[in-house]
Amino acid sequence: MRAKHFRGQSLALAIAATFLTPWFMSQAQAAGSLASATSPLAGALISNVAVGEYTEAGSTVVQTSQSNLVQTTILPVYAFRLDSNQTTQAAAGSTVTFYHDLRNTGNATDSYALTLANATGDGFDYQNLQVYYDRDHNGVADGLALTAAQLASISAQAGETVGLLITAVVPVGTTSGLSGNLAVSATSSSDNTLLTLSNTDTTIVKSNAIMALRKSFSVAQTASGSTVTIRLSYANTGSVASGATVITDKLDNLSTGLGYVTGTGYWSYSASGMTDAAGGDPAGIDYSYDSVTKTVSATLSSIPANSQGYIEFQVTVTGPAGVQQNKASLQYDDDNNTGTPVLTGSSNIAAIQIPDIYGVSLNASAISSSGTDSQTLPSVPQGGVVTFNQYVWNTGNRSDTFNLSLQSSNLPAGSVVDFLQADGITP
Repeated sequence: MRAKHFRGQSLALAIAATFLTPWFMSQAQAAGSLASATSPLAGALISNVAVGEYTEAGSTVVQTSQSNLVQTTILPVYAFRLDSNQTTQAAAGSTVTFYHDLRNTGNATDSYALTLANATGDGFDYQNLQVYYDRDHNGVADGLALTAAQLASISAQAGETVGLLITAVVPVGTTSGLSGNLAVSATSSSDNTLLTLSNTDTTIVKSNAIMALRKSFSVAQTASGSTVTIRLSYANTGSVASGATVITDKLDNLSTGLGYVTGTGYWSYSASGMTDAAGGDPAGIDYSYDSVTKTVSATLSSIPANSQGYIEFQVTVTGPAGVQQNKASLQYDDDNNTGTPVLTGSSNIAAIQIPDIYGVSLNASAISSSGTDSQTLPSVPQGGVVTFNQYVWNTGNRSDTFNLSLQSSNLPAGSVVDFLQADGITP
């Protein structure tokens, strides 16, 4: 018997033993509600058997009859996402960086062709376009730029997200105020009926302060419940100092399980730590954490030209196996003029992975994975029925499937043992 089981839950089953001629079954209750299952992968096999009960005329013995085994193989379904449109500012002659996530949302491995194209009718064309992997999603290129052959076949397993980092040069002499657009497109190699997905990256040429923000975790992988450090690195690549700059990092959204650790705020330009309340911080920064909105905020009064720094704090990572993603936001006064609109931006999408942990417990307890392993039942006459309720506990952090089998028994010769599901009928 194969038992499909979800993380942190138990599955009730019945073991039915028939002594000599008749047989019996148990009625078992599911312990707790089951979590939603993830879609099965392509090639997975789903099996089902129908079971009927009946009694013969003149007999009170309940008997069963099973149908043939029906099996269905899951076919591949291809789908993907490309995230997302971005707008940034840069000086003429400088290099800009754009961050994208290519995610396989289907149930089978696929590969994608990625193309870059300068838009027509805008202010300028980018030069020296390059694409890199950002495998650990820390906003830093991993390895060399991808070749044309690599761009034509970027592979991703079902559920996998591939981080991509694109660099482009704004031509020297480009007039301030002009903007340039870059089309980033991805096409599935396995299903030509899927639409090509595209993002648009935009750069506005400026001669004032130009701010960039990058987010990273101190480790790429950690166990649920661990404490890690988040670093928000900022840089002013412009030729003039900025006005007030506000960096925010909202830790509470549907894709993350990040809990702020009180009193861990730190600024690279201060030897002392930050307070979590507004005010009371070193000169030049106002750092705070809002426990209601679960948002870290840091207001920097001014950032000098051609300078950089960072803000750090710690979080506790919780959640199921998989990748947790999060990004920070930025708004700043690029011309030290409160009468003009502030500019906005965001960091890369930083990611941290909680690795798969597998574990199982089999016992007679409906309330605990560490419950008793043995059951003692009253004596039963020849042909009688006894009931053993067993519970399979998934003690890992993701859904799993378990194979159940009988290792040994000292039942009388001719006895029949069946594994039944929680309804006490289905094998």
